[in-house]
Amino acid sequence: MYILVINAGSSSLKYQLFDIESRTMLAKGLAERIAINGGRIKHTTVKGDVEKEIIVDKQLPDHTVAFEIISRLLTDAENGVISKPEDITAVGHRIVHGGEKFSHTQIITDEVKETIKALIPLAPLHNPPNIVGVEAAESFSQRHAGSRV
Repeated sequence: MYILVINAGSSSLKYQLFDIESRTMLAKGLAERIAINGGRIKHTTVKGDVEKEIIVDKQLPDHTVAFEIISRLLTDAENGVISKPEDITAVGHRIVHGGEKFSHTQIITDEVKETIKALIPLAPLHNPPNIVGVEAAESFSQRHAGSRV
């Protein structure tokens, strides 16, 4: 069971991929300068005690494009850590502010997304990109049946 955890910022997307059964981190990275000139993804795979870093310098017009490139890095024939995007069982999101309504882990539904949007005044710099990250993961999941967000 592989879980991808993401933290979407206004111009960045941090991520880690975990193998839940072995309780190990397989990969981590940072897509930065999303929607800004000079986009870059710093991707690190972890195999045992060996870490390998890959840098991808590429324009990242939005979080969805960044998410797609990250999925290609995770599944790359030579350097990837999983076979196919469908191997990702679930995607976890760091959401900054859930107000009084959400103080624990939630399955993201349309109602949850609407509540997070309604709470934007409490975290105006964080909740909007968090929602963008959720929607990028949902778009990814729809294209790669089998993954859940």
